[in-house]
Amino acid sequence: MRRLKVTAPMNISRRKWGRYSKEAEAADAKEDSDYGQKHRGNELPEELRNRNSRLRRLMECKQRLEEEAAAHERKQRGKIEERNLEEAEMGHKKRGRKPKEPQSEPPLKQRQTSPIRIAGS
Repeated sequence: MRRLKVTAPMNISRRKWGRYSKEAEAADAKEDSDYGQKHRGNELPEELRNRNSRLRRLMECKQRLEEEAAAHERKQRGKIEERNLEEAEMGHKKRGRKPKEPQSEPPLKQRQTSPIRIAGS
C-alpha cells in the first residue's frame, strides 16, 4: 500500500483540531468550576424538580397565556369597533387594510423554566 504525503491543508486541519480541543477543554474546566464535577449544568431548577410544583408552574403559565390572549382579543375588537365607528361617521369605507379578527388560539408559548416569551411554535 502506498502512503500519501501530508499536505498543507491537512496540517491546517490538525492545527484547527488542536485549537478546538484546547477550547473544549477550557470550556469543560470552566463548567466544572461553575457547577462542580458531579453536575452537568442542565439540571432542572429546584422549583421544577417535583411533580406538584411543576404542575403549579404549568397552571400559572397557562393562566398567564390565557390572560394575554384575552387582552389581545379585547385590543383587536377595540380596533375593529373604532374603525366601524369612523366609517359610520364618514359615510364611506376607510382606505387600507381592515384589522383582522382575533385568533381563537393564543399566538404565544411560554417557557416553563423562565418567564421569557417565545413567539411561534
